[in-house]
Amino acid sequence: MNKGFVILIAEGSARIRSYLMRELLAHGYGVVCAANHRELFALLDQGDCPAALALLDWNLPFLGGKEAFSLLRARSPRIPVVAHSDISEFEHDSTVRQADAFVEKQGNPEPLLRAMDAVLRRCYPARFPEVSLVKNN
Repeated sequence: MNKGFVILIAEGSARIRSYLMRELLAHGYGVVCAANHRELFALLDQGDCPAALALLDWNLPFLGGKEAFSLLRARSPRIPVVAHSDISEFEHDSTVRQADAFVEKQGNPEPLLRAMDAVLRRCYPARFPEVSLVKNN
């Protein structure tokens, strides 16, 4: 369950951005999209961006994911970041390791959805109250 979270997708590929938007909307998330770092920071600079999590393409056009991540952390440190790349070698990059999660791009959305859920649960625990298995008499 997504608890009404809005996800900021920063993805350079229009095809992948559309796919991610479709998948996240189908799972009940709200979505805000950016095609490059300029659009990403324009959204954040508006001051009312509702994003609870940023899904950041590590190959983001013009600036690149590494630099965009550093700027994102400096400008909006409260927003957790899931690094997303089609190059698995980035998983071992020291900057990627500072992200809240890393997920390799693939046709199956499940690993991404699981990683996002884990990050959201860790960063917003009050929105995921534990279900009590003990009956109250």
